[in-house]
Parts: sequence; C-alpha cells; structure tokens
Amino acid sequence: MPSRAVHHDSRTQQPIEHELWYSVVCRYMTFGPGGRDPSRRVLGWQRMCVWSNFELADSSTTFVIFRCKEEIKQKFLNHFTGDGGARLWDHPMLAHAFMLQHKTMQTTAFQHEFADPLYLLEEEGEAVRSVHEHTRRAKNFLALSRRLEQITTDFDILESSINLVKREVKTYERDFCDQPGVAITSKGTSGNGIALLACPPRNVSTLLDDTLGSLIDDIGLARSYNRVYRERARIGINECFAVVNQLDAEQNNHTARESAAIALASRSDNLSLRTIQYMSMLFLPASLASSIFGMGFFTTDVDDNGNSHFFVSTKWWMWVLISVVLTLVCFAIVFWGASWNAERKRISDEDTKEV
Repeated sequence: MPSRAVHHDSRTQQPIEHELWYSVVCRYMTFGPGGRDPSRRVLGWQRMCVWSNFELADSSTTFVIFRCKEEIKQKFLNHFTGDGGARLWDHPMLAHAFMLQHKTMQTTAFQHEFADPLYLLEEEGEAVRSVHEHTRRAKNFLALSRRLEQITTDFDILESSINLVKREVKTYERDFCDQPGVAITSKGTSGNGIALLACPPRNVSTLLDDTLGSLIDDIGLARSYNRVYRERARIGINECFAVVNQLDAEQNNHTARESAAIALASRSDNLSLRTIQYMSMLFLPASLASSIFGMGFFTTDVDDNGNSHFFVSTKWWMWVLISVVLTLVCFAIVFWGASWNAERKRISDEDTKEV
C-alpha cells in the first residue's frame, strides 16, 4: 500500500524528515515453462518496492529499492552519474519519476505483447472447423482474458503510486524548500531556525510535474487499450462457445435423424415379429395336439372285427409330472439369473459411489 510519513521537530513542530514508500508490479514472462498457461500461476511477475527517506538536517536522501531489475538499475546509474547526478540535488523526487517512468513503459509494453496473439486467434476462426479446435481457441482466449485482468490490477497499483509521488512532490517543495513568503533570518534558514533547501529550479519542477502527469495519461491510454483487448477476448470466447453450441446442435439434429431412421427400422422389425407371432399362434395349438397324441401314452388299435379302439396308458401321469418339474426348473433358473444380475449391479453402484 503506497503511503508516506512526515516527521516534525518536537520543539518547533517543523517538518524535518520525509519518508515515502510504494510498490509497482512488473510482469515480464509471456510464456510459461513447458508451454503451460502462465495466467494460472504466480510466477512471471515481480513486485518492486521503493522506500526513500529525506532528512532536512543534512539534506540527504536515502533510496532503498527492493527487487529492481538489473536493466533498470543500470539505466538509473547511467542517467544519474556525473552531471545527471547533480540533478538529484536540485530535486530528489526525480529518482521516483525515473523509476515510475520505466515501470510504466514495461507495463504498457507487456500489455502490447497480447495484441498479436489476440489477432492470430481471431483470424483462426475462419479456418477452424472442429469442436476440439474451437475449444482450444476458447481456452487461449480465456488465458489472454485472465492475463489482461491481471494487468488491470497492475495499472491500479501503478497509478496509485504515481499519484502519491505527485502529491509528495508538492509536499516536499512546500515544507522543505525555501519558498516565497517564508521569513529568512540567514541564508537557508527560516525564522524558526530550521535550515531550508533552496527552491528547486522552475524547469526541474516543471519537468517533474509534466513527467508524472504524462505517466498518468499513458496509464489512461493503456487502460483504454486494455479494455479493448479484454472486450475482444470476451467476444472471441462467446464466439467459440456459440460455434461449439451450433456444431453440437447440428450433431444432435443428425443424431435425431438417425434415431428416427432406427425407430422406423425397429417398427418394421416389430411388424415382421408380429407376423411371426401370428403364425406361431396359428400352428402352436396344432403342434401341441400332435405332440400329445404322438406320445406312447395315447394309442389306437383295430380288433379282429375291424373296429378301431382308443387306448390311454395307465402311466399318463408321468408326462404331467415331468412337464411340471421341467417348467419349475426353467422358471427357477430364470429368476436366479435375474436376481444375480440385480445384486451385481447393486455392488457396482456402491463401488461407484465410494469412488
């Protein structure tokens, strides 16, 4: 959280020390190792923390910068070495403006890296036909959308830090520098005996104010691009889902037509089976009668006078007994098989629930 602290002299209640701290996020990895989606990981971004302390007693400023990238560090040393270093004596806030300017450049440049992948994904829509390919495009659009949302947070953090530094520039110039209207008893000393710095050159103060103002304008412009990219990514996601739904609907229609054809074929088969059933009903009684009378329990014979006689064996009950027993055995086997299948299905369902 960006903030600041001004320490005052216990006797005169004049400001004698000024602390300032803030942080900015720099995302520098575009692609994750192994081709994995970097938008789901914390790796690939770095938070740079800046702390500075200005002491009016000896006019010294201490800067502590954590996790500063090496390239920014080298640029800082090259820029503020020699004659450039003398500018920090004019206004130490120039160091903050330098850091924020380069972080803003990195953040906006990182966002612009999404332009080409976004355009390529949009152009793929004309060539892609399968559901699998559209699903892959939707995943890529989602990854881009997540990363653009992350950069939106980076802009919020960066803008709050720039606004803090911009406010503290005014505080520094108002409270610690020799301003018109302050009673001066000797060179560089106020009426309360507090040593004051010389007022920064107007061109340096103007340059600092313009630089911080332009950074805020750049962030506003980058946010506009970010909104456009996010909206296009959302449109791409909706397009992929719409195409997938359309392809699924076409597949469902094709399946429905095939199901209708299968239903018609089944109806034709049912008609054939019904014909077979009618034929069975026609011949089954006659077959039953011929089977019964074809057994040895029922016979006919002709006596010496040429008269026909019908005889029934005294063992006819054996046919009834065997038929009943075999029928019961068949039904028992059928019921046992049905109960065994039901028990096996119940055990399988319980195992599935446990998993």
